[in-house]
Amino acid sequence: MSKSKRVEDIAKEFRREIREEALRHWVRHPDGKIEQVDLMTWAVWFEKSDAGRFVEFTEFPNGSFLSSTFTGLPDVESQIFGGDPIMFTTGYMRKLVKPRKTFGLVVQHTLGAEWKWKTEEDARRGHAIIKARILANPDVDLEGFDPLGAS
Repeated sequence: MSKSKRVEDIAKEFRREIREEALRHWVRHPDGKIEQVDLMTWAVWFEKSDAGRFVEFTEFPNGSFLSSTFTGLPDVESQIFGGDPIMFTTGYMRKLVKPRKTFGLVVQHTLGAEWKWKTEEDARRGHAIIKARILANPDVDLEGFDPLGAS
């Protein structure tokens, strides 16, 4: 087998594995149990299950908020490099002093920072640490901050 044919076969297998991984979806039940499901089941769950999606939510006095959620989708890193999928995310949305229009919509918040987690426990711990940091200083720069590395 030629070298170029071998590389082509490896690339084809890699693309197949990525497609299979991208088709995997999970739901999180209100009791915290995570179950792998098909795309349509996930889509209905995502639309209707606030109790399963939201892990933690904090609104701050200045109107900004911190939200930790379960996405039910595998992340790109685990698709490419393997390992457990990262399905929890925390986002800090800063309240804009002056709302602006984007594509005809009034935007009142901007993403201040984002973190990804492999487990619900890490998402809850990270959320608590980030929350404490913001409460201590509402103008804190969170870019590059590693909450679990700081605890």
